[in-house]
Amino acid sequence: MTTKNIAIIGAGPAGLRAAEVAAEAGGSVSIFDAKPSSGRKFLIAGKRGLNLTHDEDWDSFVQNYNGTDLPRPLWNNILNAFDNKALRQWAGSIGVETFVASSGKVFPTEMKAAPLLKRWVDKLRDKLKIRFSFNHLCTDLHTSDDGVEVSFSTPDGGITHRFDAVVIALGGGSWRSTGSTGEWVKIFANYDIGISPLTAANIGWEVAWSEGLLDQAEGLPLKNIAVSAGNIHTAGELVITKYGLEGGPIYKLGPVIRSLPSPEIIIDFKPTHTTDQLIAKMESAKTDLINEAKFRWKLNPGAHALLIDNYS
Repeated sequence: MTTKNIAIIGAGPAGLRAAEVAAEAGGSVSIFDAKPSSGRKFLIAGKRGLNLTHDEDWDSFVQNYNGTDLPRPLWNNILNAFDNKALRQWAGSIGVETFVASSGKVFPTEMKAAPLLKRWVDKLRDKLKIRFSFNHLCTDLHTSDDGVEVSFSTPDGGITHRFDAVVIALGGGSWRSTGSTGEWVKIFANYDIGISPLTAANIGWEVAWSEGLLDQAEGLPLKNIAVSAGNIHTAGELVITKYGLEGGPIYKLGPVIRSLPSPEIIIDFKPTHTTDQLIAKMESAKTDLINEAKFRWKLNPGAHALLIDNYS
């Protein structure tokens, strides 16, 4: 059987994984990226702790993924081929041990993205003999009877290579400094290749906090909470930022929030307690109710700061 000559355009995690799978299947693989090195956004995303996946059972795990153009059975098939357990096994295969935090999030024991990326690239380059070409900006694609011609802009001028197949793994337009510009959409449009409009996968919730609140609470987590939008509810943790709230529950509710004519979220700081239970805990409180609530309801500092800001 003739070896297929395959180009991967984009050296982020999606491109690296596509290259890995193609090479392990017997392909002759080349990776191209417009930037001087691989995984630049990946490194930034994992700077403070690389959350690889979440440790949970299949029925719960699969519900974290959705897309307007992908029906649930297709999502199930995609994730079943490489689920959260398979991801941990893959990390272990390149020498990266992982652990499960109390939140259920899975991290490398070294926490950061850089060690994992280095081991991954070393495997691709040294074991699988994948070729890397950096500072190669894809400018055009042209299909022919004998393959695909890909044009690149490089520091030495324009060049064109022919491949049997090309995988485009260029991501969205979320972080231009890392190379994630979304400009590849224009190339697809030139050839009438249909794409879904780029939209944010993760969105924050903007709030015009008072300066007093930010002085007390910026960067603090809101732990063990439940968040609702429309008729959808989810649990987890949020972080108070200078412009609002960020965190898993908001990200999961993104599609619902976008669909609401008047977007609104509801946060339950004590989802394991009923209203009557919380009232009962406050029955003997006489003065300074906000501070009493902090101790009687066991509010974390972030939640207590929000309570002060809203009722002082």
